[in-house]
Amino acid sequence: MTLDATINKVGVNPRNQLPSVGFDATTTLKRSDFGLGRFVPQVSDEIRIALTIEAVDAAENEKLEKAQAEEEARAKAEKKD
Repeated sequence: MTLDATINKVGVNPRNQLPSVGFDATTTLKRSDFGLGRFVPQVSDEIRIALTIEAVDAAENEKLEKAQAEEEARAKAEKKD
C-alpha cells in the first residue's frame, strides 16, 4: 500500500520544545482486494484512509520524560519532608 503524504510543518513544538514533524497521509484501498467484496456495488468497494500524524524525536522525548519523572520524584520527596 502506498500513502500520499504531505508534510505540514517541521520544527520545534512550542508546547514541549521538542523537534517535531507533522504530516497528513491518504490512501484508497479496495475491500475486494482483501476478500471483502460482498454486496458490491450496493456497498462501496473503495475505502479512503486519511491520517494526520505528529511525530517527535524519540531520543529528545525520552530525555523530557526522564526529566519530568525526576521532577515529580523531587516534588513528592519534598512533600514528605
